[in-house]
Amino acid sequence: MHSTLPDIVANLSLPIDHKRVSRFSISRANVWEGAVRGFKRSTYSESCDMLVRFTDDAGIYEEGIDTGGPRREFLNLLMKHLKDRPIFDGPEGHRFLVYNANGMHRVRYVLY
Repeated sequence: MHSTLPDIVANLSLPIDHKRVSRFSISRANVWEGAVRGFKRSTYSESCDMLVRFTDDAGIYEEGIDTGGPRREFLNLLMKHLKDRPIFDGPEGHRFLVYNANGMHRVRYVLY
């Protein structure tokens, strides 16, 4: 049986508790550092919804309520940052995840 991409995404979101949130404060100038800080928090849980708020360079929150747009923007910016990491291989636009011990060590070092 072949699953469609929408089916896969829907199944991945089933365990998410939308009544609880993991909060992320992200500066567009330092998306990676904000992501690392958010994922390292003891209150972070992959089973919680993500609430993302962007800040300017002075740390002032941007106006707006996260109804999905800031979260999508954050994840998009994070993926753009990750695509150039050594944990991916292949031609531009068709990169795939590979096991690269050196690349994983560099990512792990930053996350832990």
